[in-house]
Amino acid sequence: MFFLWQGFEGEDFEAVIDLGKPKSVNYFEAGFLQDITSWIFFPESVEFSVSTDGKVFTKAARVKNEEMSHNPIAKARRFSATVPEIRARYIRVFAKSILTCPDWHIGHGGKSWLFTDEMVVDHRDPVK
Repeated sequence: MFFLWQGFEGEDFEAVIDLGKPKSVNYFEAGFLQDITSWIFFPESVEFSVSTDGKVFTKAARVKNEEMSHNPIAKARRFSATVPEIRARYIRVFAKSILTCPDWHIGHGGKSWLFTDEMVVDHRDPVK
């Protein structure tokens, strides 16, 4: 698997995806990296919002990070959500960074990094 990470130091991440025209969607996914030895942490949460006009967005799903790990081994994770079918042209992905390294970290108080890669928006049939 090949990853192309984009890093953001000491700030949240936000991207808006234009699907080109309104489509039915019910699945959202965004990938993130955690490598605490390099001051890179998973986001606190990832929120997926939808819009038909690109101006007014409605929250479709929020995925909280339940895993604040002290493990020094680098790990990639997909934050994903399946929701009832929604019609949307624009998808906003917002990842809330921890912003600074936690007290237990060697870099405590310094700016932390948020690394993201691929984002997926799809319409998937529910498992029956």
